Amino acid sequence: MNFTRWIYFERLVSNIKKTPHRKLNRNLGLICDEIEFQIKRVEKRADGSIWGITNGDKIYIDFMHRLKKLLIDPKMQELDKILLSAKNDSQEKFRILFQAQDIPVWPSLSSVYEAIINDSRFITDMIDFPEKFDAQFKFVDVYRTYKKMGYDITRNEKYDLCKSSPDFTITNKPYGGGTIVPPNFYILETRKVVERNIYCPYAFFDLENNHSSIYNGHHMPICYFAWLWVGYSEKFKKDAQQFAYNTGKNMVVFGHPKFDNLFKGLESVDSDAYNVFKEKINGRKVLLYNSHHTVWRDESSCGAFMEYYKAIFHYFKNHPNVILLWRPHPYLFTTLVNRGILNENELTSLIGEVDKIENIILDNTDNYLTSFALSDGLISDGGPSMTFEYVATGKPVYYTVRKNCYVMPKDSIAECYYWINTPSEVEHNLELFFQGKDPFKEERMKKAVYHLGIVDGKCGNRIKEYIFNKTIEEEQERADYVF
Repeated sequence: MNFTRWIYFERLVSNIKKTPHRKLNRNLGLICDEIEFQIKRVEKRADGSIWGITNGDKIYIDFMHRLKKLLIDPKMQELDKILLSAKNDSQEKFRILFQAQDIPVWPSLSSVYEAIINDSRFITDMIDFPEKFDAQFKFVDVYRTYKKMGYDITRNEKYDLCKSSPDFTITNKPYGGGTIVPPNFYILETRKVVERNIYCPYAFFDLENNHSSIYNGHHMPICYFAWLWVGYSEKFKKDAQQFAYNTGKNMVVFGHPKFDNLFKGLESVDSDAYNVFKEKINGRKVLLYNSHHTVWRDESSCGAFMEYYKAIFHYFKNHPNVILLWRPHPYLFTTLVNRGILNENELTSLIGEVDKIENIILDNTDNYLTSFALSDGLISDGGPSMTFEYVATGKPVYYTVRKNCYVMPKDSIAECYYWINTPSEVEHNLELFFQGKDPFKEERMKKAVYHLGIVDGKCGNRIKEYIFNKTIEEEQERADYVF
């Protein structure tokens, strides 16, 4: 059985052993009912599952049946034997399964992974989720990329959840079933066989009046079914209480693990691109340009690339003494083509024209922290995840507003961005940026604590300690219920 089941079983047997004989006889019916209830609870939970009951739970159920039979005439010596036998048939540590998705979102789990893999109380498994196409239509094998990064990862189709019987799963994207997440590893399946699933959102959802953000941030099944929903700030917790179907009862605020990477110091970014880009920059001031992929027109889209790219590129073409580090969303180029906004020839021509401008660098590498480290400020159309995270660097953010589409709420952290309302305002704002003017900085950093949470480099460790201690607490409380 896995370590979670052992904690419960060991506590239950210990409670039986220390209960006075007369009291035990009086409560024998209740104890047997509780054992039967726990057996049925596990069986019912796995009913209809793709996986079926895990090997660990089969062992657990067998020992629970044996314990129930033994209680007809309990003998301390027999209880000691069954306890020793169960211990020999149990894992001695918590096992946690990390579900690794595309590389750019891994920083939201990496510090949790590092904290757990370096803790002798845990066993760590890691699987990949399906391959994808990157911004240049190239096929990317996520598994191979993680392998090259040094991770001990297994292809998801080769991982046997029943055989491994993990105590926890942990993932960072809410989207699911068959597209980004294989159906057998989606929360609606894993929750049937793994009791404690952990959801640590890769993105930031500080957008109260946006239907898409509310849905993705608070209405996805994983928000409801996760045992632990990692909250990054009190603001996010407050929003969950308002918008989530379960009012955020499973959310605990730790800060965001992403920020552990920032706290370590961006200079420590391990990326081949870092040195290449730094040489091209050659001491010039750098503005990072992050263009979101939601370039279609509806109330949920914020991608303003088509409205602003000409003005932005034109400015840098005429100012060779400064650098634009352009890091488009991984799905921007494919979306432009798939939505019929540009055809492939037009896109190829656009990228070719940009490539001719010496002081514009196209960053399509996996590690976005490289661009964070090298840049002095950010211009973006409001893609929440990268924009919000960038605020924690202390550097200024310029927001290109897209009229008649989604506009960030003024009462969010966007209040401290520098708003560019039309392409004609680009030049003036960039002149201010390159002059080093940042009057909103103090107010922006004050608001960052409320909107983004704690940035102290210890979030991954806080999450690790919580899941260890909380699981033991819950299982022991369960075993104490009838005593």
